[in-house]
Amino acid sequence: MNTPMIHWQGERMADWKPGLIRQEDGGTGHHYVCPCGCNRVYFAPHAVVSGSVETGDLTLTPSLFHNAPGCCGWHGWLRDGVFESVETAWHTRTW
Repeated sequence: MNTPMIHWQGERMADWKPGLIRQEDGGTGHHYVCPCGCNRVYFAPHAVVSGSVETGDLTLTPSLFHNAPGCCGWHGWLRDGVFESVETAWHTRTW
């Protein structure tokens, strides 16, 4: 499953969509709506490899894994502005 990231620009919570993302004030990480469709908001203090939310080509490292109790279980990456699930990445990568 690939979900393009969407730059959060003040949308109301009722209008949030999977992949909506914004940088935390002060640049300490990013808040985003899970790309799996569960509508949960997560925080990623991950390192920025390249790009930005504003330019639409953000890449974070390491992977994003929602495996804590009560989380949805989604696992994947944000690469070049696209949330890419582990299942998609594994089957479409060329090694």
